[in-house]
Amino acid sequence: MRRKILLICLVLIFTVSYLKAQKISFALGLKVQYADPINKLYNGDFMSGLLFNLKIGDNFVIEVDSGNWKSEVKQKTNGLYPGELSITPILVSGLFLFPLGKSFHPYLGIGFGYYFNHFQISEEIVTIPEIEITQDVDDKFGFQGEIGFDYFLATNFALNLDMKYCWVSPQGKTIIKYTDGRITEEFFSLNLNNILYRICIKIYF
Repeated sequence: MRRKILLICLVLIFTVSYLKAQKISFALGLKVQYADPINKLYNGDFMSGLLFNLKIGDNFVIEVDSGNWKSEVKQKTNGLYPGELSITPILVSGLFLFPLGKSFHPYLGIGFGYYFNHFQISEEIVTIPEIEITQDVDDKFGFQGEIGFDYFLATNFALNLDMKYCWVSPQGKTIIKYTDGRITEEFFSLNLNNILYRICIKIYF
């Protein structure tokens, strides 16, 4: 058992040393983020989670960012009835760094994301006894542009501020079931464009 642990440690040390020699490093971050929908009929929400960066050379970073936020829909919006919309984006971005000295590293970024969506219609929706109404929101690819900076408080320890503008327009569906067995479906498009504001602490390895 001790030999296995020693072997794993040696492999990790060798891997990190090799990556540093190739000017490749990675970072893990602990973040707090606020999602602010452009359509103000949706509510914004805070989310927290982890962030991963892969830095290649001095001027390029691949970033993977994810989280989950919820929006309460209080009135019919873009075809959605009142209820709760849950959004889980997985965002991948390429960041172009413009270091200004050793501590301040501003950047611009572009990327794409995949949004896992779930909608729960409010139980207070009043319908006639002969029908049952449910709604669903499809998962969807989206795109984002971003701007931000890392400020290094120490060699491997950075404060990160970031703002993303995200474009995503999933399709929604209303399903109406009748007591005689008939089912009808109505489709509509949603505008879920939003701005993500982030503060994060990163540790580079």
